[in-house]
Amino acid sequence: MPARLSGAPTRPADGGMMANESLRRLRHERRWTQAQVAERVCAQVQTATGRNPDLDANWISRLERGAITWPSGEYRAALCAVFQVSGEVELGLCPKEPAGRRGAPSAPGRTDDVRGFSTDTELSSRLARYAAETNVNALVLEQFDADVARLSEGFVSRPLSLLIPEIRSVRTEVFRLLEGRQRPGQTQHLYVVAGWLCGLAAHVSLDLGDRSSASTHARTVVQCAEIAEHSTLGSWARSFQSLAAYWAGEHGRAADLARAGREKGRGPGTGTIKARLLSEPGGTGPGGPGRQARGVALARACP
Repeated sequence: MPARLSGAPTRPADGGMMANESLRRLRHERRWTQAQVAERVCAQVQTATGRNPDLDANWISRLERGAITWPSGEYRAALCAVFQVSGEVELGLCPKEPAGRRGAPSAPGRTDDVRGFSTDTELSSRLARYAAETNVNALVLEQFDADVARLSEGFVSRPLSLLIPEIRSVRTEVFRLLEGRQRPGQTQHLYVVAGWLCGLAAHVSLDLGDRSSASTHARTVVQCAEIAEHSTLGSWARSFQSLAAYWAGEHGRAADLARAGREKGRGPGTGTIKARLLSEPGGTGPGGPGRQARGVALARACP
């Protein structure tokens, strides 16, 4: 006689009910009442289907007594989620055998195969629900894009003291969402938004004379661009790094970074970078004689 799956209820030879000790044990381990389990199952079903089922403590009692051994698929999935188990077998649930076959020997492995296939189906269903869950939508992403555009325009006209907290606020919200779950395309979009916001923070830091912070922000932009596989953002980051290096007097490194940015493709804001490079006075700051010529060469190398 084949071994019975662990946790699956047995039935008396006369076909009578057998208590579901597995489900009862799981409930007792969590110190939940039958009413509390029913509430959690209802909430799970409503989240997954939008339907509010009418379940109560009596329904859980019938499950534990063995009066119900195989509830509908949505209830089985909800029970698995509530008790955080991988399949119905761990809950002690199994389909009823046809009346004509009760007590009759079954083919070795047949019952196990049926139960295993049912568990596989539920796992696929749970994966589909998991994949559909997201903490953002198209409107949220559209608003972030609008925020980036607004802050970018404000950079050239608004006081930095007012701009800094706004950039920080939007960045914090984007980072918070990235800690949650989204669809792959939405996650990619959030990383692009985070990259542009870090780029704005880099520009602000550079204008305030804080080159160390600007470099940190710029490296984060590069990281976001690589994760999102966004060549435009990556090109912009390298262009900014070349600008920062140029202002620091590191002209050779600035030219290398500018060429690296050009290889990644054209990005927004590069025209501003060129204009700022070309407007640098040739006789001031680090670099000495010839700085103006190097600036023109560097501007031409920028993507």
